[in-house]
Amino acid sequence: MIVRDIELTKWARDNVSPFDSTMINPASIDLKLDGRMKVAWWYWYNPITRAFAFKHNLPKWSDTIPFTKYVLRPGQFVLCSSVEITRIPLNCSAILFSKSSTGRKGIEHLHAGYGDPGFYGT
Repeated sequence: MIVRDIELTKWARDNVSPFDSTMINPASIDLKLDGRMKVAWWYWYNPITRAFAFKHNLPKWSDTIPFTKYVLRPGQFVLCSSVEITRIPLNCSAILFSKSSTGRKGIEHLHAGYGDPGFYGT
């Protein structure tokens, strides 16, 4: 079931913090990036071999990096979170999509698009 704006607004007042009514759309809620990210490093220094190691499926994550603008390079992977803290009810799930304006820039999230029932966080 897709929830329309009237029900979304009622739900979001108690379950999205900070709540901003201007972020409600006819059947969705916009979320904002919080200005912090972690970058996946696929290469890292191995002190035993004294060389840079490559682990194709095991990235090492950077410390949290603040950003206002960032040049995302082809093949680079970053983790971001929302400003808003959301609480998904136990009888619902959520789907996260990028806005079409972001998609037109060639940026799409691929790994964190499902909000499980009971999820609480950013």
